[in-house]
Amino acid sequence: MEVAAAWIAIGVLAFALFAVLEPVNKRLAQLALFLRLGASFVGAASVMFRVAQARLYQASATEGLFTAEQLRTLVR
Repeated sequence: MEVAAAWIAIGVLAFALFAVLEPVNKRLAQLALFLRLGASFVGAASVMFRVAQARLYQASATEGLFTAEQLRTLVR
């Protein structure tokens, strides 16, 4: 879960970058904010998919829920 905390920290740093750059150039500050937040959202989505994949692996321990072939297909 350290990865999730890192993506949250990047979101906070994006706002800090905006606050620092805004007096210099507002458009540049907005661009930096949107690019950093975009990266943060993409990273958070990848963490969510990893968690979903781990849950599918845990579901394999439940008997009768999925066949082995269905689980392999879902994980891929």
